[in-house]
Amino acid sequence: MYPPRDGETSLEFGQMQEDWDDFTEDLRNVLREKFPSLSECKEWLGREDQAILENAHAQIGISEYNGIVCVWCVPKDRSTSASWCAQIKDSARKHMEKRYPDSILNFSGCASNGEGMFSLASKPGSCVTSKEGRLW
Repeated sequence: MYPPRDGETSLEFGQMQEDWDDFTEDLRNVLREKFPSLSECKEWLGREDQAILENAHAQIGISEYNGIVCVWCVPKDRSTSASWCAQIKDSARKHMEKRYPDSILNFSGCASNGEGMFSLASKPGSCVTSKEGRLW
């Protein structure tokens, strides 16, 4: 998370940071429940991507932009690790959909200005934009 923005109090920022930390820990638990070989990891890959779990094959992490969180899996090497990431993709998604039924988004595409468009997996026809976080 980032320091308080203009107009935000330290108390508001503190609550947002606590909520983010709680979400991150909950996500760790959800994924370790499905994939017991994962252990906690706290490593930044660049400035915006935080690895939160890892095993011998991969790092699993999160990136956040305008309140939309992306969960990703990066192989540690190009051979068996890449196939491990591909193998867990569908089961990880299904497991997260059970835990967060009204929060999983499907990427639909981009507008000409680069704004991402998403739909709620549980509500076909819905639309969320990455710029406004608006749902309709």
